[in-house]
Amino acid sequence: SLTKNIRYRKISCSDINTAALRLAKRNAEFHDVKEKIDFICSDLFSAVTSGSLKFELIIANPPYVCTRDIRKLPVDVQREPKNALDGGYDGLEFYRKIVEQIPDFIANSGYLAFEFGDGQKVLIKDIIKESGIFEEPVFFCDFNGIFRFVIAKCKNG
Repeated sequence: SLTKNIRYRKISCSDINTAALRLAKRNAEFHDVKEKIDFICSDLFSAVTSGSLKFELIIANPPYVCTRDIRKLPVDVQREPKNALDGGYDGLEFYRKIVEQIPDFIANSGYLAFEFGDGQKVLIKDIIKESGIFEEPVFFCDFNGIFRFVIAKCKNG
């Protein structure tokens, strides 16, 4: 969607799951935007070279289900790959990792955007604020009125 609606920008799309990347490539071909996207198989930033390229916007929808709660999910959701669901003991493992690694990859005027699970707003806010990298985060609700999305701007911008 972003690639279709943002002109004059190159998009990098990463996932650790090669099947998810194949599906993303097919979608990009269908929408005639494949040439504007770099597809990267990566565990977070592991396959991205730090330093030389800084992103203006980093959007992430990492796994956010607590390990102990996976078995409580609806059966159809449990069919998803475990690494797409399991966010660690409290569901926030990947948010901590992303915020810890992000200084090497985000532009001074860059933005970070996350989707997160129901009830995680306060903890996500704490992770972002404790990093010292971002201004006050702004939270948004989904169509059910549940806080599920955050945007934070780098302080240096």
